[in-house]
Amino acid sequence: MPLRLDGISKSYDKRPFIEDMSLDIHEGELLCFLGPSGCGKTTLLRIVAGFEEISKGKVLHQGRDISSLPPSKRNFAMVFQGYSLFPHMTISKNIAYGLACRGHSKMDMKRRTEEMLELVNMSDMGGRFPNQLSGGQQQRVAIARALAVNPDVLLMDEPFSALDAKVRVELRSEMRRMQKKLKVTTIMVTHDQEEVMELADRIVVMNQGRIEQISTPSTLYMQPKNAFVAGFIGDMNYLRLEHTEAGSMKLAGKQLFLKINPPSNNIIFGVRPEYIELYTKEAEEMNVFDAVVSQVAFLGGFSRLVVTLADNQELELKSSENTARLLQPGSSIRIRIPENSVHFFLGEERHAHIDS
Repeated sequence: MPLRLDGISKSYDKRPFIEDMSLDIHEGELLCFLGPSGCGKTTLLRIVAGFEEISKGKVLHQGRDISSLPPSKRNFAMVFQGYSLFPHMTISKNIAYGLACRGHSKMDMKRRTEEMLELVNMSDMGGRFPNQLSGGQQQRVAIARALAVNPDVLLMDEPFSALDAKVRVELRSEMRRMQKKLKVTTIMVTHDQEEVMELADRIVVMNQGRIEQISTPSTLYMQPKNAFVAGFIGDMNYLRLEHTEAGSMKLAGKQLFLKINPPSNNIIFGVRPEYIELYTKEAEEMNVFDAVVSQVAFLGGFSRLVVTLADNQELELKSSENTARLLQPGSSIRIRIPENSVHFFLGEERHAHIDS
């Protein structure tokens, strides 16, 4: 295993912040730490880099304990949120800086710098200075500088958050291409759900200094372990349901048929907005409910609706149907909740999501 975090704990003023965390990072994968502010994801990245001391546990690289090694001895490279380029140096010299610190020859530095400029599609910009580049171009240079030293592990701390939305989308696509081409083991910290779903091979969802779930983007979305993960990866409606004497469930006074009966009464029910359907057929079906439109937002490829049920419960739904964008607040509609679309979570886990 190229990198292993073994029982990592970190305390501040004797108060635990990260507790007994273990994690294997696979060779060549792009692993993302995702979670709310203060969950410990950046601290964990800094521990891997060697910028933070560990209160307990080990960082193992290729089976060797590197916990006490300084950053300069780990052969890891880091890309920060700020570009951190040297303003008095040309782009080529910025990229070659790490190589010069490692004692490479001028010929090696020139060859490697040209390779990195080509990799980030900036071959004709080596002679420019940072203040002559856009934000996206500067971050490309920062990535090229990190990759130039051929690191064993690439660490990225919110690398795209300072960029505008369009540049962010373009650059993360390029980053994924570069990472796959070079097969460099990469750990990235972000709070951007869309970013992590596009980039990551696996996602580590963190909350309050602990790991909630580790899995692929699709598994996290389709099979969240608890209500915190479900609410942090994508959107989730939580349903207030009534239990009947016969053991069935009611939503807004009408029976809600479920594919699987919940295992206990202490259950939270959730359904993602995109699973809720606008019901326009005349024939009655199961799980069809009357609603009134509260809000409508046309977002190009789909419309986001907030609707109110008969018991004043609000639900959000996303629809790509043409009829959705023609609706107005106050419109009476009918919605359908497919019986296999409802998630079940233990009741106490919802509070972890709300309080975070």
